[in-house]
Amino acid sequence: MSALRAACSWVVIRAHAAAEYPRECCGLVALQGRRESYWPCRNPAEGIGHFILDPQDYYAAEQAGPVTALVHSHPDMPATPSEADGVACEGSGLPWFIVAAAKDDAGQVLTGDLFGFAPEGYQAPLLGRPFAHGILDCYSVVRDPPSVNAPEGCQPSHPAPGKNPALPSQSAGKAQPGQPASSPA
Repeated sequence: MSALRAACSWVVIRAHAAAEYPRECCGLVALQGRRESYWPCRNPAEGIGHFILDPQDYYAAEQAGPVTALVHSHPDMPATPSEADGVACEGSGLPWFIVAAAKDDAGQVLTGDLFGFAPEGYQAPLLGRPFAHGILDCYSVVRDPPSVNAPEGCQPSHPAPGKNPALPSQSAGKAQPGQPASSPA
């Protein structure tokens, strides 16, 4: 992340954000030897409200060296992480950096400060999460562990192995779930 503090990387990141405006720019930071470099990536996402890192660009950055951070812009929004950014940062395991970009009164695109954050175990709440396709959507409600995100009183109870209270009591000789049927004596 030291290269992000260097003037040349900051200039390149800001120029990339301005060039992509009003779409989100995205890029990666890769370690080359002892120096980190910014790799601008294409954003094949449709629309302007999100980004997708082009897989070929991601591969190219990885070939240069280990990827150490992800960078993207927030057009016409502050450089603070959205709920989807927090979840995706956790999933990537990488530090993320966001740069704000907006037009001034004269129509010139200006870029703001760079905001950085890192994975810290964040999990989106089960209830009240905003929709973000592929990150915070209907599937994510099923995928995310309910024992962590469930409201008070909604945590699942886990029966002891082999004991399922939802099944009626079963007599000997009948198959239990996950067990072969026994033969009569």
